[in-house]
This record gives sequence, structure tokens and C-alpha cells, in this order.
Amino acid sequence: MVVGAGPGLGYSVAERFGREGFRVALVSRGAMHLDALVTRLADRGIEAAGFTADVADRESLRAAITAAKASFGTVDVLEYSPAPDHHAVLDALSITPENARHHVDRTLIGAVTAAREVLPNMLERGDGAILFTTGASAAVPLPSHASVGLGMSALRNYANVLHAALQGTGVYAGTLMVATRIEKGTEGDPDVLADIYWSMYTDRDRFETVVGDLERLTRTS
Repeated sequence: MVVGAGPGLGYSVAERFGREGFRVALVSRGAMHLDALVTRLADRGIEAAGFTADVADRESLRAAITAAKASFGTVDVLEYSPAPDHHAVLDALSITPENARHHVDRTLIGAVTAAREVLPNMLERGDGAILFTTGASAAVPLPSHASVGLGMSALRNYANVLHAALQGTGVYAGTLMVATRIEKGTEGDPDVLADIYWSMYTDRDRFETVVGDLERLTRTS
């Protein structure tokens, strides 16, 4: 299940796992957008279906996950990577309580909601994986993207404690921090990132993988 599915990273993750025999449930806000992704995956011989939800709306997200489980059965892997709403990205001096809540709802609360919907079955089976995507602002104070960092840093903390709590259960939680632009032909190529996610899923030996130069961002922030 890819929550926050888009034509970049979300599609690449779906395609990478689909190549390994997984069926794919895609969750995003736009039905037409989802239809296009399902068609692209079908052209690659991958069975997929789309389910509409706003990750900031807990009931909407729960309903989409319930519908996906009704169609496909239990969720083996959850990948959570909704992109921030760019119009809502504010610098540190401009953040309002409403804006802060917007980012925390989309990034942290949505992730917790999704995880809670799939964890019980994973724990019962003693197998499964939950993969979270964060950005550099999860670890580096970036004043121009301060509002995004509120949610990203909280998500990174949640992923860390979840990873620790799941030790010995057979269920894995990890996060991929993309500290660079997601763009074809670069170190942030979505296909490359999807390969990293696949290795995290199969190896299950680390809480976090970082792609990009965090030290450089620290020096320039």
C-alpha cells in the first residue's frame, strides 16, 4: 500500500514492489490521478487499484485503507510518503498555529493513522513492514521550510520509537530521509529511492537510510 501515491516516488515504489509479485493499493486525493497510475502499472503487468483519501482527514484515510483491505486482503507493506502542500510551506517567522497543525496532521497524524490500521494484522502474523519517507527538515533546521520540519521531525521520531518497539515481533519499521531533490537522473531518482526501499524491506537491519548531503545542508541552513 502506497499512501500519498504520485507519479514520482509513489509510482516507482509501487512498480518496484510490483515487480516482486506484490499487488498494489494506491492512496491519494485525486481519483483521475490514481486512475492514471493504475493504468501505468497495468501496462507493466502489475495488479493495482486506487483509493481516494485525504491523509489529513483521519476518517477518510481509515475508510480508504479499509476498502483496500477488502479488495486485496491484509497489507504486507505500507509506504507513507504524501508530499507537503507547497502552498502551505512557511518560514519560521510566518508559522501560525493553523499552519503548524496542517503539517503535523498531514505528516505525523496521517502516518500514525495509517500505521494503526495495518499494525494489528502484521503483529498477529508476525510479519510486515511500515516504511516512512521524510525530508532533510526532519533532522536539519531549514528556516525557509520550517513549517514542513514540524511534521517531518515528529514523523522521524515516531518512526524511530516504532522501529524500537517492534524489535523481535517480525514486523519492521524504517524511514528513508530524502535530503535532496527527487528528480530523474540524480541521486534522488525515484527509481533509485524505490530500490533503496526494497533493500530496507528485505534487509530490515536499519532504522533509517539517508540519501543526500545532510552536512552540506547543515552548513548552509
